[in-house]
Amino acid sequence: MATQSIRDDHKVEFNLSNTDTRCQNFGLWFDKLLPETYESDEHVQKSNAIKFFTKSKGSEVHKTYKYAFDGWIESIKNRNDIIYFDIISTTRVILGSGNSSGLEIGLQLNKPWGVPYISGNTFKGLLSSYLNKYGGDDWKRFKDTKSSFQVEIFGGVKNGETQSYSGSVIFNDAWIYPEHNSWYESDIINVHYSKYYSKEKMPNGMENPKPIKTLVLKPELRFFVSLQGDLETIMFLKKIIAKALKEEGIGSKTSVGYGRFEILLSEEERDSTVIGKIKSATTAEELAEIYKSHKKNTRLKDEFRIRLKHFGYSDSLKEMWKNLKPLELLLKELEDGKFGNLQAFNKAFKETEEKKLLAGVDANQTKEGQALFDAMLKRWKNSIEKQPEMKSVKILSYGWESVKLSDDLLLDIVTGKTVRVWPPLRELRHFLEKCVPAGCTAEGIAMVLEELQEKQ
Repeated sequence: MATQSIRDDHKVEFNLSNTDTRCQNFGLWFDKLLPETYESDEHVQKSNAIKFFTKSKGSEVHKTYKYAFDGWIESIKNRNDIIYFDIISTTRVILGSGNSSGLEIGLQLNKPWGVPYISGNTFKGLLSSYLNKYGGDDWKRFKDTKSSFQVEIFGGVKNGETQSYSGSVIFNDAWIYPEHNSWYESDIINVHYSKYYSKEKMPNGMENPKPIKTLVLKPELRFFVSLQGDLETIMFLKKIIAKALKEEGIGSKTSVGYGRFEILLSEEERDSTVIGKIKSATTAEELAEIYKSHKKNTRLKDEFRIRLKHFGYSDSLKEMWKNLKPLELLLKELEDGKFGNLQAFNKAFKETEEKKLLAGVDANQTKEGQALFDAMLKRWKNSIEKQPEMKSVKILSYGWESVKLSDDLLLDIVTGKTVRVWPPLRELRHFLEKCVPAGCTAEGIAMVLEELQEKQ
């Protein structure tokens, strides 16, 4: 038999036995090398095949698929005529049930990698059908023709014409995220009127249901969807997709609840939602609860810091202060008298640093760090002079080069209008003679140096 010969050739080429599972391309194995199709007891071997497919966990193919998936995402995101978003299955999904198969199980698999996907035509058909059903007269489809709006987006023959047009929107296939390495689970389709479908008799409710085992996609599988075309049009279609996937679904058995998806918010949309909550928090306790749920999202740190400043310090916000404003918290605790001596403060500072709360921050370059060092000097000047190698002293001490200066500030400093604890004024002349600090002018520095000369 020709088919058997082809299968045998594949087995030789891939060095496979009838029970070998070394071919890790799910689609190739299912279409060409399925060992169960060689067996005589079809029902038993079909059950065995379903068990194998539902238990399969990842493969080397996933690595190449992930590489291709990442390339696809990158190519899509670099275009300005495309919108993209993620959808996630909320129910079981049956796709490709009409496709031919040696085991009477139809699957929809991406051929190069043998992974499930949703074809662009599936979305195209869903949207056209949904708009025809709920969109009013402007979106009607007829026997062989369509309304102008339908033809403009989906293509076809306009009502009253004979010429066929291409649609203006490209519906790309939806790629399943490679994070999933198990896609299928077993299910049963009950045929209640088999004699009716075989044209033997009309349905009378007296036949015994005939359960047929099959494979279905699991809930909570995530797919990457992209639409290409006029931005206003594809944004409109995205809104329709959200409704259609939820209300109508895709694939088979949608009338009994299969095939439902929902659109996931993008990273930016999720952040925007949380930022709205942060800005509208009316109590410190409410802000603390929001932070508790989103403290791992580093993109939200600045928003939390801004709101934290609005509320000030309170016990309920202590964790936020500790994580987001560690230098300000240490300053507050120092001013509140929490630390009896420099050693006690240094211990608290070291704990803060060891928890990496100051990671990426040059503490002595910030106004918060400089304010903290000034407070330390006011409290423990003698101890600091005796222990310059103490960690907190080494990290927080700063010179004139770390101070954000301007001509006006320098004049105020040298004329005594602004009193600074640190750095020493005696070091300022030497510093200004070497450079013109950012924010200052040569003329301004000359005036400051002249003022310093007069004071000496």
